[in-house]
Amino acid sequence: MMALSALIHKNKSKQVATATLATPATHDGQTGASVANVASVAVANPQNSKMTETNHAQILAWLAHIGEDDKTIIDDVIGRCQDDADCMAYFLKRACA
Repeated sequence: MMALSALIHKNKSKQVATATLATPATHDGQTGASVANVASVAVANPQNSKMTETNHAQILAWLAHIGEDDKTIIDDVIGRCQDDADCMAYFLKRACA
């Protein structure tokens, strides 16, 4: 199983990342639901690939909210978000939750 950070940075050249949940196994011989009935797919949307001032402020506010005050880490997060739309989407999702 890959760490979330590895998934975020995997295949940086691609614009879309997909994650699929596993189908549960059955031990009593019954047929489980089809993949179409149990699969959950999340697709990153690279529509806002450039960081805006609002995005920047939201991510900084979230980092402050979780108690992150290490300037090196903050600068690294902001830098990654500026370079990687999927990374920015990841942090914005947390900031807006």
